Amino acid sequence: MKRIVFFDLDNTLIKGQSQQFLMKYLFKKRKVSFLFLVKIYILFFLWKISLLKDVIPIRKKVYRAFKDWDVNATKALISDFFESELKCLFYPEAMEILRQHMKNGDEVVLISGTINLLAEVIKNHIGIEYYISTVLEEKNGRLTGEVSNLILYGENKVKVVKEFLEKHGFSLENSYAYTDHISDLSFLKLVTYPNVVNPDKLLKRVAAINSWPILIFN
Repeated sequence: MKRIVFFDLDNTLIKGQSQQFLMKYLFKKRKVSFLFLVKIYILFFLWKISLLKDVIPIRKKVYRAFKDWDVNATKALISDFFESELKCLFYPEAMEILRQHMKNGDEVVLISGTINLLAEVIKNHIGIEYYISTVLEEKNGRLTGEVSNLILYGENKVKVVKEFLEKHGFSLENSYAYTDHISDLSFLKLVTYPNVVNPDKLLKRVAAINSWPILIFN
């Protein structure tokens, strides 16, 4: 059976926060207001400095921005966002590690709280089969502004990963994970070989205590 390897997206495969970049792009395309953009950036900043402990309400605000959007038009917009804004932000070091896992015959899985429409594009770019992400709800060809699964954060990520493993018949034996944030601690403890990438201070401390590899990409 193939070894499974989980790669986070933000600050792990790419430099920065994909959802912040997406909101900035949507503002440039006049799809969201300046007030909305500022509000989201402030909330993310407060979360980053730990004044806000839970990022899920922030993400829900982001997802509501897509309410009533045509699905196909949104896919085209997301594809353009990836090509024009995100494609250049991949860490070469991260991609080298990912490619080596693929050469070794491992099953690489993208795992991110970002929206499925973006995760699909990134999955195709990398050339892997699977991704786990937050799924935007669709009805009659339009987005509802809600999600149809658990938002991937904290313990939710653990639940969704276990469901994914059961659905596809994968095992965590000799598994790997690469991620950057302390909120992924429970997820990291699931796998055989946890790796922390550009970690925040708390995760870096935990990694040092547990002798987990600490990777710094620039």
